[in-house]
Amino acid sequence: MKLSKIAYDIFKEKIFEGKIKLGSKIKQAELVKIVGVPTVPLREALQKLELEGYITINPRSGIYIFTPDIKMFSNAFQLRKIIELEALNKYFEKDFYEEIISLEKEHIDLLKSITKKTDIKKLKINYLKLEKKFHISLINNLKNDYIVKVYNSTQEMISISRFSMSYKLSPNIIKISIKEHMIIINSIKKNDNINAEKNLILHLNNSLHRSLGI
Repeated sequence: MKLSKIAYDIFKEKIFEGKIKLGSKIKQAELVKIVGVPTVPLREALQKLELEGYITINPRSGIYIFTPDIKMFSNAFQLRKIIELEALNKYFEKDFYEEIISLEKEHIDLLKSITKKTDIKKLKINYLKLEKKFHISLINNLKNDYIVKVYNSTQEMISISRFSMSYKLSPNIIKISIKEHMIIINSIKKNDNINAEKNLILHLNNSLHRSLGI
């Protein structure tokens, strides 16, 4: 693996670990120590991070890490709506029954697993995996690698921003989100694209509000 790719991945890991703070300013020399790669491959990684909106490089004053705000979340979820609604329409053009029944079962099983004795950390991990699987199952219908790449990048920025804002992924919020998924799944099962679209928009709006703590 190229050192620039390693630097790129470690940069994001350090954000999740809290070693690099969103909204902060940092010098390149400090990043070399934090990331642990030489200057040249780090610069290559920083160029990619700047293109993706994670940082702003000012040669004189340093590197500014992006600050998540309402506009960033709104823009990200607007992009998600555009992509996911188009992807949802493609769902109705194929034989989706077996796939959607499998997704429904996974949602039911996870919902049943939530009790007072549930391991919260394990629940969060399982939920995030299922959430990703649910939405990616829609996106994959587009059969467009470029869109998948853009979508994944947008989702990653949302996840990083949620982390920095102490996003509270409680069992109750997980239950609500699972039930929203299941309503969409039920509409798809009924071949009801109108209600599937309406419920997907509602779910994405609710997700945006939860991200903002509204």
